[in-house]
Amino acid sequence: ARGLAVQPRDHDLLRVQALALDKLEAPEDRASAAFEAWRAVQVADEIPRVRARCSAKVSGCANERNPVHTHAMRAVP
Repeated sequence: ARGLAVQPRDHDLLRVQALALDKLEAPEDRASAAFEAWRAVQVADEIPRVRARCSAKVSGCANERNPVHTHAMRAVP
C-alpha cells in the first residue's frame, strides 16, 4: 500500500493489489473496486503491436519513435 500512496495511478501496483485482493478472497466490492481502478489506467495491450506495424510499414516511423534522432536540414532557396 505504500507504493500506491506514492504513485496512486501506477498500473502495475494497481494490478498487483487487485490480484492480491482477489486471491485473499477480500470482500467482492473491494476486489471489484481494485480491478476497476487498474482498468482505468491499464496500458493498452495493442500498443507494442501497433508500434511494430508502424515501424515496418510507414516510412520514417521507426526513426520518429527513437527519442534521440536526427533530421537532415535543407537550405531554403
